[in-house]
Amino acid sequence: MLKGNEALIEANNVGTSQKVISIYEELDPGKKLEVMMTCDSAFDIPLMHRAGCDTLLEKISTKAIVLVACCKEQIGYAAMYANDLQNKTAFITMLAIRPEFQGMRIGRRLLLECEAKARENGMRHIRLEVAKGNDRAIRLYKKCGFQIHDESKSGFYMMKAL
Repeated sequence: MLKGNEALIEANNVGTSQKVISIYEELDPGKKLEVMMTCDSAFDIPLMHRAGCDTLLEKISTKAIVLVACCKEQIGYAAMYANDLQNKTAFITMLAIRPEFQGMRIGRRLLLECEAKARENGMRHIRLEVAKGNDRAIRLYKKCGFQIHDESKSGFYMMKAL
């Protein structure tokens, strides 16, 4: 199933409901966009309907580390930046799991992979933003060791030391 510019992170296969979930890093910008489109139903407001989505998609496809979860098909992804060399803080900009695959610990596995990639890139902290009303995601992030360290009008900024 894996081909081309995909760097497989084979050690992170996990059996979930009799399915094997593989996580790999997608390196091809065009394929990164495909993954984001495939998983767009994970968001209350799909990326395609957000203001400035073209700029965001271009930035993610060319500058972000994109980790993809697969089980015969793409079922989720995490996109993060690990380029803040001054503060040594990575930032997870997107975490999306298609609705029919939520609750299977795939988000947790993607978060762990983001942490590993951040460490590989010399980061000491990892940060993300989550909407205040996204209780399910907030619980997941807290279970994974993230703590709220700041807030905006609509969201919380959460951080974890690596």
